Amino acid sequence: ITELTMKKTLRILAVNLALLLTALNLPAQEINPNLLYRIVSPAGLAISNMENESNAANLFLEKRDNASQSQLWKITRLDNGYYTITNPFSEKSIDNADMTKGNGNPVIQWDADSGNSNQHWTMTLTGTGAYTITHRNSGMNLTISGSDSDGARLYQIPGGEQLWRLVPTNVRVPKKKVRKPSNNEWENGTIFAGNK
Repeated sequence: ITELTMKKTLRILAVNLALLLTALNLPAQEINPNLLYRIVSPAGLAISNMENESNAANLFLEKRDNASQSQLWKITRLDNGYYTITNPFSEKSIDNADMTKGNGNPVIQWDADSGNSNQHWTMTLTGTGAYTITHRNSGMNLTISGSDSDGARLYQIPGGEQLWRLVPTNVRVPKKKVRKPSNNEWENGTIFAGNK
């Protein structure tokens, strides 16, 4: 090997090493609280409330549908470092149903409440660009029951290794719903609060 060939080889190695180190130092994907995301399984299916706006409703995987509001989630970082995952159209958050022990359980949706630790999750970015989603209290990971298929129900299980991709959308976060005043005094929050 000539000295010229050796220098070229070393330059190429140096450039490749610099590119590799730059790639390793890139910041993690920032989760933007002003965006709505589809949370997508490896098979390309989205977490959905399937247009059910009830408390305690199960959550499922569903074929991605750009017209479906039930597949849109606002991911908000809390001051304590955890995240809430809320569908802003139903105003329900992904909730672990207050289960902290055992072999796992179905995950539900419940009225959004950032103070409710049942709705607190960690979002851990993996080397693949996908996330694991782990519950604050149980330490269980968000996963699915059975195969990664349309209609599979969401669970939290110990040691689950389900990966989720966050797919940003162009859908705007809706403004908060304003409850219309009632004609019934007992339903009027101001009167009710004053009579407590």
